[in-house]
Amino acid sequence: MNRSLPALMISAVLLVACGPGSETLRALLDSGRASAGVDPAIDSPYLDTGAWVESVYACQRANGIEQPAPTFDRETYSELTYLTGTSALTDDEAAAQALINSLPFSARAASLQAKWDRKGLATYRCPDDGLLYGTVVLSDFIAAPSGRYIETVFSEQDIVIHDGIRYGTAPLLCDRSNDLLMDIYEPAGDTLVSRPTMVVIHGGGFRSGNRKKNADKALSYALRGYVAVAIEYRTCPGEFESDEAQFETAANAIDDGIEAIRFLHANAATYGIDTTRIGAVGTSAGGFIALGAALIDDQTPGGPLEAYPYQPAAVMSTGANLTAALESPGFRASISPVMMFRYEFDTVAGPEDESYEWPYSYRTCLEIHAKDATCDFFRLDGPGHVSGIGAAGAYAKWYLPWFYEKMDLANAN
Repeated sequence: MNRSLPALMISAVLLVACGPGSETLRALLDSGRASAGVDPAIDSPYLDTGAWVESVYACQRANGIEQPAPTFDRETYSELTYLTGTSALTDDEAAAQALINSLPFSARAASLQAKWDRKGLATYRCPDDGLLYGTVVLSDFIAAPSGRYIETVFSEQDIVIHDGIRYGTAPLLCDRSNDLLMDIYEPAGDTLVSRPTMVVIHGGGFRSGNRKKNADKALSYALRGYVAVAIEYRTCPGEFESDEAQFETAANAIDDGIEAIRFLHANAATYGIDTTRIGAVGTSAGGFIALGAALIDDQTPGGPLEAYPYQPAAVMSTGANLTAALESPGFRASISPVMMFRYEFDTVAGPEDESYEWPYSYRTCLEIHAKDATCDFFRLDGPGHVSGIGAAGAYAKWYLPWFYEKMDLANAN
């Protein structure tokens, strides 16, 4: 997508659901893939936006206005293709069917290839000539070689767990202990002495949870050669008395996540940590903490570890966003690559909350794009909250290769 594309156009594509007949076009593509025995491609709002812009540009080019060819920067993929067609039918659903039928056989066959695992599409009724312009964008997400960081290379007997390490002390909050603890999972007998590290952060609405909640997730990364770190942070059991109290608790939790990463920098030699390759994954509140460490400046500087860095090399979140922070405190100038998994409807937020529908969370991703950084947003169909963060999870086929690329694991020592 052209970097000069106004934010207004991006907002418009979210509001108009990518144009008249686009959902018919989407259903036709999914149906064709199902008939071919191929899984539906996951919808990408970013590629939807790109498809809509290209449909608008195609209309304008056909009517004498020069427009650039589309580009898709700030989106991770190994290969990408797009197809644009037109239909003179005035019925939008019939026009969408005609768009599919008008594609050359080779293009239709190509769209059914299993390698296209993400899709974007949109239609636009051109005011100049009355034609319906439709674009389908298909991407082949990145892959990684087999072996370490992707596949299991250690056994459970090889993993040493350093249990209950105190990484900091925080003011008492909600009658909770002020010790901040982490467990470090370290492959023993490893030939590497400086290793990529994954920080695993539990959810719980900032009310509950501890480092043991993600013991299996941390272990799954250690089995693949990471140093894995499961942290806990300050929480407040029960209901929050006010929005301000919830905001304070969330801010404290981000501060704890920042302190945990600083601790890993300070103790890298002890645990064999490559400080240039520290990633983070989190569910729900844990995803919020991971995003906070990646996207915003430390709001409470100070403490014994203040001199150490805290920004992770890359983060993945599920069931979380940082949209509320766009205005205050705002995102820092240089931000880490981010991957977000988000269900179409968030069952924890509830229909009365603006964060119930996915476009609210996608605003976090748009702000990342606006800062010329990577945000890969996976919109999952239907209602749900979190999709998992373990290295053996259902969506690990996307985020393990993604971390491999963004953390440059091919060159890890």
